[in-house]
Amino acid sequence: MRGNEALPEATRQLLATITLHSRVSIYVARIAEAWPNPNTWSQTKTPGRISATGG
Repeated sequence: MRGNEALPEATRQLLATITLHSRVSIYVARIAEAWPNPNTWSQTKTPGRISATGG
């Protein structure tokens, strides 16, 4: 029975890793996109926007 319990845990970890990587990729893409423009950069840096869109 322990083998069956281990599978969902591994799946949860895998999903968490994928979610983390996708969020980092989105964040990096936003920084790269905003880099040339200081006005956009200051907006992108606002924590409220990142957390609201990151979900």
